Amino acid sequence: MPKPFPMRPSNFRLIPELVGVHLPKASGTYALVIHIDRGSLVSVGALGQQPFDRGWYIYCGSAMGAGGQGLRSRILRHLSKSKKKRWHIDHLLASEAARIHMVFFAKSRSNRECDLAKSLLRMNGSDVPVDGFGSSDCRSDCPAHLVRLHFRTSDEVEEALAEAFRKLELRYRVLKS
Repeated sequence: MPKPFPMRPSNFRLIPELVGVHLPKASGTYALVIHIDRGSLVSVGALGQQPFDRGWYIYCGSAMGAGGQGLRSRILRHLSKSKKKRWHIDHLLASEAARIHMVFFAKSRSNRECDLAKSLLRMNGSDVPVDGFGSSDCRSDCPAHLVRLHFRTSDEVEEALAEAFRKLELRYRVLKS
């Protein structure tokens, strides 16, 4: 099993794994590859207590804000352990069982998180673990922006996610632990 990203305080200049990694300040779309190492019950804000089985999950998001609130800020926020729980994903990532293993990201001028989530949901071996997770503000009728992939290895997950980004013609990069 791959080693997860270190979950340390939010001063990311001190994290050696990110030194030299260029995270763009531009707008774009990203996907967090999360592994849950044991079944857990997680309180997910307004969605209440939700069960999460052991396995691989992909959270699809976007960072479309102006003024330096692009991909860099959003991805670093997700990697930070000390943050206010603002979104559904913050609650899941606060669980001791959940670890980020990879981050895919692509610069884009338009919000493609819905397209990415729908593309993943069309794949064999995928499902929606929690209705409405991450899609409260979705205008595209997505059932959720969190997708469960019933794959065994991180390599299978990486291949599936790379395929989804390619189908959307998004030039992606990957951060791995």
